[in-house]
Amino acid sequence: MKTLFTCFIILLGMTGKSQFFTWTEPVPLTDSVHNNTNCSIQVGDPMISPNPDYAVWESSSDTLSIAIFGRNLETMEDPFPILSQPGVHFRNPKRVPVFDGNVLFYLFYETDINGNWDIYYVEYLMDGTVTEPVQVCATQADERNFQFSDGVVVWQSDDQIVTQEYDLWSGFPPGSQPEVLDSVDCQYPVFSGYYCAWEKVVSNISQVWFASREYVSGQWIWSSPMLIDSTG
Repeated sequence: MKTLFTCFIILLGMTGKSQFFTWTEPVPLTDSVHNNTNCSIQVGDPMISPNPDYAVWESSSDTLSIAIFGRNLETMEDPFPILSQPGVHFRNPKRVPVFDGNVLFYLFYETDINGNWDIYYVEYLMDGTVTEPVQVCATQADERNFQFSDGVVVWQSDDQIVTQEYDLWSGFPPGSQPEVLDSVDCQYPVFSGYYCAWEKVVSNISQVWFASREYVSGQWIWSSPMLIDSTG
C-alpha cells in the first residue's frame, strides 16, 4: 500500500508540471532602422543535423536596396547581410537545410539583376561565405514566389503556376521542361510536397485552387486543378 501511495505522489507531481511545449517571451530578431519583411525559418531536426538554425529575411532602407539578411538563432549574434548589391534587389528568401559538413544551408531567392525577376540560389558555408549564384529559373518571364519540397520546385512564372523536379546537386533533369499546373491570373503558390495551392482571379473574384501529386505507374502525376474556395 505504501508503494502504491508513493507512485501516486510521483505521478501527481509529474502531472502538475507542463507536459506541453511553451513559447518564450518574444525577442526582437531585426533592428528598427531598416524595413524588415518576409522572414523565412526552416528549422532542421537537431537529432539529424547538428547545424545551427538561421532566420533569413528581406531588409531595405532609404539607402539600401532590398537585401537578404540572416541571423543565427542559437547565438543571436548581430544580423548580417548575406546578399546585397547597390541597385539590385533580392527578395523572397527560402532557406533549405542540408546535411553537408561544409554547407549550412541553401538559400533560394529572387533577384532583378538581369532586369526581370529570376530565381537563383547560393550555398551558405560554415565559414560564413556564400558560393557563386546558380540560376534555377531565368527566362524572359518574371519568375517568382518559389517553393521547394522533396526534390520538387513550384513557382509563379508571370501569371502561371509551374512545377518541375529539381535536385540540389544536379539541377533539373536533362531535357525536362516545367509542367504548367494552372495558367492565367494565378499567383502565390504554396507547396507541401504532395499538394500545391494558389490564388486565381476569375471574373475579378479571388479564388483558391489546388492540385495533388501522387505516384502512379512509376512516375509522379499531378491532378487537374480543383477549386477550394470561391467566396471572394
